[in-house]
Amino acid sequence: MNGTNIIPTLSASPHMGMHFPGALLRGAVWSVVGMVAARMFFPGDAALISLVLVALGQAGYVQALLDRNRDEVYGGAMSPRRANLRMARELFGLFIGVFVAYCAAVSFLSLAKVSAVYGDFLGEFRGTRLRDVDFGTFGVLMQRNAVVLFASFLLSTLYQHGGILLVLAWNAARWGVVLGFLTRTEAAHGGIEAALTVAIVLPHLIFEALSYVLAAMSGAFLGRGLLRHRIGSPIFDRVGLAVLGVLFVSGMALVVASFFESRLNGLLGGG
Repeated sequence: MNGTNIIPTLSASPHMGMHFPGALLRGAVWSVVGMVAARMFFPGDAALISLVLVALGQAGYVQALLDRNRDEVYGGAMSPRRANLRMARELFGLFIGVFVAYCAAVSFLSLAKVSAVYGDFLGEFRGTRLRDVDFGTFGVLMQRNAVVLFASFLLSTLYQHGGILLVLAWNAARWGVVLGFLTRTEAAHGGIEAALTVAIVLPHLIFEALSYVLAAMSGAFLGRGLLRHRIGSPIFDRVGLAVLGVLFVSGMALVVASFFESRLNGLLGGG
């Protein structure tokens, strides 16, 4: 083998290592790095700064995911549906990694410290049990969650991979802190009850996370399409169809998530 063959060989797989386990591991590792660095250098604003660091750490990775998706679709390597599903799976893996890291981090702090450091994340869940929270009716939840979905779509349309990271990191970190905190407070009333609480809440969280990730992904597609292609051109029409398709699935996931959430009070024994 001569030297002229080495560079093409090394550069032939620019997206090597991009898969669900790798995305999950990236999300978890960068979350730990972000939390530790934020606590060391910005102790007064550690919670929010950690999110910025998590997003910065993943910026190149999510940009590469978008580039790979483009190459797969327009290069004919696979169908748009399969390429979009692949990207959604890896973004969801990233979400789970961040979620698990923040959920685990809460277990190493006292409940008082969690409230002090992550009070903004806890919001209405601070100082209460899940069964005491009024989640609302299906209609109210759909309206509220649809606003978040639209915000996720708009942010990612404007900021593309940066918007995806903002949506992903904020939701994953907040839910990780909330669920970790509430699991500990429920555990004080019995281990089995805490486990049941987690099992009841997780389906809602999974579908809602999927909905927001897909909305952010479709927004990034639209944002890139607007920058790269003329509106009304055949290629832009293809982008538009992909955006509508992903948004439709996002909306269906949101309906399922809102349905589960509207049933939480009854399932948790809160009415």
